[in-house]
Amino acid sequence: MPLNFKLSSRKWLLFALLSWFSASSAYSCYCGAVGQLSLEEYNNLDVLFIGTISDVVDTSGHWMAVFQVDTAIKGDTNKQILVYSGRSGAACGLYFKPGQKWIIYANIYTQGIIEASYCSRSMLIKSDSAEQSLTKEAIKYSQLPDGLIQTSDSNAVSKKVARHKFLCKSKGRIQNNKPHGIWEYKLYEPDGLVVTYYAQYDEGKKVGTWKYFDNTDRICLQINYRNNILHGNWTEYNEDGTILYTETYVDGVEVNQD
Repeated sequence: MPLNFKLSSRKWLLFALLSWFSASSAYSCYCGAVGQLSLEEYNNLDVLFIGTISDVVDTSGHWMAVFQVDTAIKGDTNKQILVYSGRSGAACGLYFKPGQKWIIYANIYTQGIIEASYCSRSMLIKSDSAEQSLTKEAIKYSQLPDGLIQTSDSNAVSKKVARHKFLCKSKGRIQNNKPHGIWEYKLYEPDGLVVTYYAQYDEGKKVGTWKYFDNTDRICLQINYRNNILHGNWTEYNEDGTILYTETYVDGVEVNQD
């Protein structure tokens, strides 16, 4: 039975924007400069691990890589994980080969499918020193003390890519080393504020209603989660505040579309 990947191209672009990345055209992959992992990115990842590929399967336009997990950093990971990635260049797919070791930053979308791409910052590990450096960066947010925390993270990696520089300000509470309650995120481009959004967590799991506002404080997107997966309405808004588009999800599966 073929897999049904339900995220529309519009949703991919929305997720890309909110993760500080963008696509340059419908025919090629472009990801903005990737600097250090931000707290906002870490909080919103579902799965983060280092693993070695034991097999790769072609599944209707996607690669499915079978990973043996070497180091589990975030998420409910088993010793073996299946990761899907698009095959086309426009999908920024990962080129998996058996025997390779990767660090995988991924999210779980509909039907419990784990998807990763170059824009999710997943990376082939080519040396022991690279693995140590990536592991150190990845685990730093798993050790935050409980209480209120505020961070300001930039993705700029050099002056050469300054035009792609983004800034994210994160504010919320940590409980049992995980984000808990309502968090505020503000994403900035060099020209100023782009998006403000409010997220809810239950000890690290996405829950409740997430609301996204543009730089004029106009609501542009509202998403609902339950137990870390889409559950309820996904609603996009026009500039005048009227509803542009609505989908309804039950336990991660789309049940109707307007």
